Amino acid sequence: MSPDAPRPAPAPAARRSWGLAALLATLVMLGPFSIDLYLPAFGAIGGEFGVPPVALQATLSAYLFAYAFMMLWHGALSDALGRRPVVLAGLAVYAVATLGCAIAGNIESLWLVRALQGLSAGVGLIVQGDAVLLRMIVGNLVDNAIKHSPSGGEVAVEAVREAAGVVRVTVMDNGSG
Repeated sequence: MSPDAPRPAPAPAARRSWGLAALLATLVMLGPFSIDLYLPAFGAIGGEFGVPPVALQATLSAYLFAYAFMMLWHGALSDALGRRPVVLAGLAVYAVATLGCAIAGNIESLWLVRALQGLSAGVGLIVQGDAVLLRMIVGNLVDNAIKHSPSGGEVAVEAVREAAGVVRVTVMDNGSG
């Protein structure tokens, strides 16, 4: 880069990183939040529906089985369709299922909507985890490129082809190290 060439303006990192951190924390907390907020209400829910505790515990089992099953599929869906559509669809399904939990009229419908909630609650955790893993891989590629670049040279590092495509990192070495 020549000394008189204009430098690009730095991105507003502080504002963006706090918003991203809040979004990622919200996505990760959905699964545990759906259990932790629900467990103390077991007695009240059982009394409302007039069911024994074992029937109420089945709502938790339905949620956890669906949650565990979709852990296998959220990553593959995000690879095929993109992270944003999968997260948005998962959040929409989660919102509808949560509303269904609030208006459930009997224990059977509560089992159904809790399973639906479990199918969608893990989407943020898995898809966000895939994004963090990709950032770690790219970060390692950049670190290795900088370590092995000749002074004053340009290094291009190409990762193996994944479902998301080829990652190419180009690092400019300014000759100072």
